[in-house]
Amino acid sequence: LHTNDAPSAVTRLIDMGVEPFLVASSVVFICAQRLMKRVCASCREKIDIPKETLDKLGYKEKGRVLAGDKVPEGGKVTFYRGKGCAKCNNSGYYGRFAILENFIIDDRIKEMILDRAHSDKIKEYAVKEKGMLTLRAAALENLALGNTTVEEVLRVTAEE
Repeated sequence: LHTNDAPSAVTRLIDMGVEPFLVASSVVFICAQRLMKRVCASCREKIDIPKETLDKLGYKEKGRVLAGDKVPEGGKVTFYRGKGCAKCNNSGYYGRFAILENFIIDDRIKEMILDRAHSDKIKEYAVKEKGMLTLRAAALENLALGNTTVEEVLRVTAEE
């Protein structure tokens, strides 16, 4: 299915004519995925990102712990960008990796499906009550871990 996030797949299935009771009783897990470009390890350089930019992205550091509770090695957050080199064909990126949004359907979500709740309400519940890591949060974790760039976070998670 083509959706912007995992909870929207529920709405998409219903819009396609699948009865809500069938979705609620048969779907147990939905995963959304995106591929992100990896910063080239051969030419990456440290950069500073203005706090205002990080705030606009929704990046929130709790001490040194990120939203998904992953701490970069050594506890220090360092941001990078690729300068461009022969290995990465002067792009600053070399390779890709997946970010995932894992949506587990519990009894409360089944009730919400049967009540035809909007996908935003379902997503809000999944994040707040079940700890679902959104695609944006997964992208920001990888930014903090030095795997990607702000530009790539924006490109891949522009809808959020």
